[in-house]
Amino acid sequence: MSEETETKPAPVETAGMSSGRRFAIGLNVVIQILFTFVIVGLVNYVGFRHFTRWDFTRDQRFVLSPQTKNLLGGLQKPVSAIIYFTPGSPIGQDVQTLLKEYAYTSNGKLTVELVQPYQNFTRAKELSEKYHFGEENIVILDYDGKSKFVNVGEMVEFEQQQQNPFMQQAPKIKAFKGESALTTALLELVEGKPQKLYVVSGHGEPELKIADQLEKPDDAVNLAMNYKRSNIKFENLKLLDVERVPEDATAVMLFGPKQDLSEREIELLDNYWKNKGRLLVLLNGPGKTPRLNAWLAQSGVTPGGGRIMRIATQLNIQTGQRQTVIVGSAEGTFSEAGQAITKEMAGQNAFFFGASTSLELDKTKTQAEQIRFTELAEVGKDFWSELDGMAGPAIPSRDPAREKEGPFTVAVALEKGAMDGVKVDTARMIVVGNSGFLIDGGLQQYEYGLDFALNATNWLLNREGGIGMGIPPKEKKLTSFTLDEKQQTQLALLIVLGLPCVVAAFGFLSWFQRRS
Repeated sequence: MSEETETKPAPVETAGMSSGRRFAIGLNVVIQILFTFVIVGLVNYVGFRHFTRWDFTRDQRFVLSPQTKNLLGGLQKPVSAIIYFTPGSPIGQDVQTLLKEYAYTSNGKLTVELVQPYQNFTRAKELSEKYHFGEENIVILDYDGKSKFVNVGEMVEFEQQQQNPFMQQAPKIKAFKGESALTTALLELVEGKPQKLYVVSGHGEPELKIADQLEKPDDAVNLAMNYKRSNIKFENLKLLDVERVPEDATAVMLFGPKQDLSEREIELLDNYWKNKGRLLVLLNGPGKTPRLNAWLAQSGVTPGGGRIMRIATQLNIQTGQRQTVIVGSAEGTFSEAGQAITKEMAGQNAFFFGASTSLELDKTKTQAEQIRFTELAEVGKDFWSELDGMAGPAIPSRDPAREKEGPFTVAVALEKGAMDGVKVDTARMIVVGNSGFLIDGGLQQYEYGLDFALNATNWLLNREGGIGMGIPPKEKKLTSFTLDEKQQTQLALLIVLGLPCVVAAFGFLSWFQRRS
């Protein structure tokens, strides 16, 4: 007997059931679409308010310097930047991109407008009547009713090349200096009249001057150019020719005097210091300036009198032998305590080219005369203060009985009259036991000494935490680096031993494979 399987009929859908299912499917699709729009909208909203910009250009030409960022962040009133460029300008796109970074960093305080004179006739005529200019390819900066022009010649550097009179050749661009020119112009608008820095002269100091190119390594052309870009006007001052430090002096600078100051000159500096003056004192290492040193000691900073140096061992790549050498320049670090001046340089290597002397601090002046000390840079315990002069290549004797051992302070900031929690006018002074690091020859050895000097000067000018504080815009140059003794030794070992060992290893591996 066979069992027959009973087959149940499939349920028959009614019209009402089919309509309800279609409605549910449609509603689900609509909800998914709405959710998609909401998610896309939220992503765009968050991305618009919280985003990061990257500069992928090879020389990072659009990465703004700390000085520019601080300047834009401290703007109190809106700035209008008008790009008045003809189409086809070789740097037109670069200027637009750079000013977009300015606008982004300013949080809306700086606006950018592009005007092409042959296309926007009406707007071009309005600008010409308002600002009274007749040239093309300029950037107009307008701040609080004041305006300043920045032309192409200030924003770009062309290569010097021989021109063929029979061929029309466009000059080639060597460097784009847009940020330097724009920030300098904007700083002048915001601050108004430039800061006035008087540089004491008449004692064999290096010459601080503006020049088209570096002339002598003992001059300070590089420092002078950067002072100008930072809206700091400097002028030589012979103290013997005046009755007092000029009233318009924002700060006074002593730049490595080789001869001592007279009692009259010391008296003028002392009166200026006691009258809430601002002083930048760069010593000529252990130079013979007893009156200047004695006056500094009265304020709590006593120059050590000896030259800071240390003994180092280096590997001679040519002979393969280790040799003992004298390091006559101070090498140390910028102090974490001096972040108001050293800024982002705190904890980084500091190199003071040439002769340096140590600075001893008398902390008893803190209570007695309300002087606040801030150590800015120091060298380690492997240095000592050599009291005897260096005679030729001979290594001087190290006498711990009479010559002090490191660590040493080589740069310090003083603030007289400061009160915790209360903002008052104070006297300020920065003393550095070296001046060679700021001459052109010294900056060729260690260019970041310029950043330290500009930060120190800006602190004296009450620019800390605001306009002008930080690293100035620089022309883009070839990247360079320096190696310390340990790195030089490692590099020498790599060349002398490492590379031959690698070649020998490959040779042995090839021989072994053939044998097998």
